[in-house]
Amino acid sequence: MTGTLSNTFHKYYNASQGANVGGSTDIQECNRKAHERQQFEIRALEGISENLKISTLGLNIRPPTIHRTGIDTHALVVSCHGEPALNKNTVEKMYQNTPSRRIRDIGIRLGRWLNYLHRSTRYLDIGPDGNTDAREVVCSQYARVTTALACFSLDNSIGDRVAEAYKGFLRTDNECVCMGNFSPRRVVIADLTPPLMVVDWKNVRRGSGATDAGRFAAEAWTIDRFKVGSKRHRGLANAFLKAYLHAAEPNFEFRMKLAVHIGVQLCLWSHVELLECPSTWVEMRGVAELGEAIIRKALDGNSSWIDLFLKA
Repeated sequence: MTGTLSNTFHKYYNASQGANVGGSTDIQECNRKAHERQQFEIRALEGISENLKISTLGLNIRPPTIHRTGIDTHALVVSCHGEPALNKNTVEKMYQNTPSRRIRDIGIRLGRWLNYLHRSTRYLDIGPDGNTDAREVVCSQYARVTTALACFSLDNSIGDRVAEAYKGFLRTDNECVCMGNFSPRRVVIADLTPPLMVVDWKNVRRGSGATDAGRFAAEAWTIDRFKVGSKRHRGLANAFLKAYLHAAEPNFEFRMKLAVHIGVQLCLWSHVELLECPSTWVEMRGVAELGEAIIRKALDGNSSWIDLFLKA
């Protein structure tokens, strides 16, 4: 993705991105997959923008707007507040210098907005099979839980159990459009209109909204705990999750999927952090233990996971 001096950005779906999704090294196959990813994002952003116009009035949040596409060049030109990887104004990066009250307000608004996204796209067609490649990206995360838990000398059989019980749902769930990368790193804060923009939709797919909500809640929790110190929780995770659950009123099955995804994300996050900084073993083991405990409760059908998570 490259940018100009304006808020218009040029995204390129090249052959290497196609290879990253499917593992293929054939250039024609990679180009085909890159084209498919571009088309999924185009259909999703166009459909979502139309569906969310009325329901999200007052929240001041929206996805990027597509200006034009280049089918032959695999280019996509969008208006947004910047590239996530380079932008210094994401919720994650601005967290420490943002007042607690605004952090909680952002969490509430994002929880409501995500519910609107899921509710308004129940019948939105974004392409063949709802983007199988993006679904496989999520499946691969569940396959890594066993390794993450073993790294902390925890019960890695939980990883096998969760993969066996839930990977099938990841491939077959077709409830709504999922953003795919929904996290504090993908929400840009700006002194523009709208002040919040959800960017980077390259893994958009149809599936269960529990994956979007679970990923954001887990990553928000890690920011709450480690960005400003254990005594200064800003409440992003709590505000977001409570707002989403209040708006969505999900059934028992959805809540268990949500719990599993939160637990999976916590396990994977702690493992990545440990690999980057081995001196954090004690702190990261604590995060992995929480993830394991949440997954275990979900596998047992125990709804008390939410109190365990919100009060941790």
